[in-house]
Amino acid sequence: MNHAIVNACSSAACQSPAPSVPLSTLAQRNGLVKRLTLALRWGLRAYDVHKQRHALLQLTNAQLADIGLSRAAARQEAQRPFWDLP
Repeated sequence: MNHAIVNACSSAACQSPAPSVPLSTLAQRNGLVKRLTLALRWGLRAYDVHKQRHALLQLTNAQLADIGLSRAAARQEAQRPFWDLP
């Protein structure tokens, strides 16, 4: 008999079973992580759009004309709420 193999599995790590987590708990955690990830992505996108809208106000009239916007249109775009995403 090979005693090296027997002794290797006599440690506490080999004796105790791995902790089990019910599948329903894992599915709930996975769903929560997905929802939190989506919410974070949406929030980051909303913040990015908010910054872009307010950057329009910093452009000169000539720069606005280059991108086809008037000063009034830029002001109107900057006043849109952050949750009003394109």
